[in-house]
Amino acid sequence: MRILIVEDTTDVAEAASASLGRAGFACDIAPTLADARACADVTGYAAIVLDLNLPDGSGRDFLRDRRRAGDRTPVLVLTAQFSVEDRVGALDEGADDYLVKPFDLRELEARLRLEIEEEVRAELEAALPRAVRWLARRRSRRQVSEQN
Repeated sequence: MRILIVEDTTDVAEAASASLGRAGFACDIAPTLADARACADVTGYAAIVLDLNLPDGSGRDFLRDRRRAGDRTPVLVLTAQFSVEDRVGALDEGADDYLVKPFDLRELEARLRLEIEEEVRAELEAALPRAVRWLARRRSRRQVSEQN
């Protein structure tokens, strides 16, 4: 599974990427909003780790734009902004989780696993009725062909 890490602090981005890589994730690092937009426009990600304070703007703008476009990719905000207002604001704008710096890489990995599992579960639950209908149609076609 591929993760987009939107983080301008090189050591934080590289440490997160290395840790997640050891856990089996492939990671792309985007140090700016422009890079993040370019990556997200051409690659499907299992999740996005998003810093809010970036050199070319706010990660909240990226989050807001993705949600308005209908993108439901899980987004974990990773930032030094720790006030309740900051957390609630990001969650209200569509973030799935919020982790304050400094953080433990194990917690980042665990939270991402949980977000990805929840997204996969939701996709499967949405697909299940379609699969049941498809199987029912297939079964009825088979019964018709057996009768002929």
